[in-house]
Amino acid sequence: HSVEVGNLAKSAAAAIGADIRLSYAAGLLHDIGKSGNGEDIKSHLKVANAYGLPKNIKTIIVECSGKYRKPASKEAAIVMLADSTVSSVEYIRNTKKDISEEKIIDNVFATRVNNGSLSNSGISLEELYVIKKVFLDKYNC
Repeated sequence: HSVEVGNLAKSAAAAIGADIRLSYAAGLLHDIGKSGNGEDIKSHLKVANAYGLPKNIKTIIVECSGKYRKPASKEAAIVMLADSTVSSVEYIRNTKKDISEEKIIDNVFATRVNNGSLSNSGISLEELYVIKKVFLDKYNC
């Protein structure tokens, strides 16, 4: 899961000129606390601190779910969109529901835009379109 999120985030960041290395690293590490069976942000940050992760990655770990704080950077928003997309695609595939990846991606982007999750990220509508196209291309839609 995290490798796919990292790769998707890296491609999206490259496409809009965001920080590629930060997006990739944060995508790989966004669920780091789950390795210790933790599900809350304190578990994530405890593990991140134990490994000495830099502040910018810890910030994205906090922001990428949208539960604790809205993404305040393009990179955090990219990781949020990548994680939501990968998680949704995995869930639909596991339930064997007949919903296309294109429909899933459309829903992820519409949900995040409509609920205001991306309003502090600095991502423009044009950049969202480019990111969505990257995701659609990655899933061969």
